[in-house]
Amino acid sequence: MLVGYARISDKTQKVDSQIDILKKAGCERIVEETITGISTKKTQLNHLLEELQEGDTLIVARADRLARRAIQVLEVCETLNKKEVNLVILDLGVDTRTPSGKMVLSIMASVAEWERDQLREKQRRGIEAARKRGKHLGRKKKHNDESMEAAIAAHQEGTKTVDEICRIYNVSRATLYRRVNERKLKSL
Repeated sequence: MLVGYARISDKTQKVDSQIDILKKAGCERIVEETITGISTKKTQLNHLLEELQEGDTLIVARADRLARRAIQVLEVCETLNKKEVNLVILDLGVDTRTPSGKMVLSIMASVAEWERDQLREKQRRGIEAARKRGKHLGRKKKHNDESMEAAIAAHQEGTKTVDEICRIYNVSRATLYRRVNERKLKSL
């Protein structure tokens, strides 16, 4: 069965052009949905993916109607592939029923992986640059250096419990133990 999926982001848009394209492609059934592409809760699409059976073909007019990013399209492809359901993305010329369509999909997968790698590299460089400028990364400290020194001193005195020290000096138990152990290692 040829099943079309048409999605618009909000009710101010019209789904008519997608439906016309899907009908022209021979879709026997068309599922429509009004939901933003960013949302991962595409209810109609999720139901459709569950319903499709081996040998069926899902057809969309454009890749961005299926998902926002290439990786999301590939996740849908993987779901369909496991069920032995074909996918046709009309604007890209992807038709997994053909060898060339499978090749285009493989190229998309490579590009998506490259994009992820590029983003990771860009993020890594940004983090390194921030560290070189002395920028503190991660969660903001709950304590200052003076309160940590006082907490370590109180721990070494042994007159208060760890819970009391953490509450009084506003330090976490894990950080206190980590700093106490660091001091022990430095003194060895």
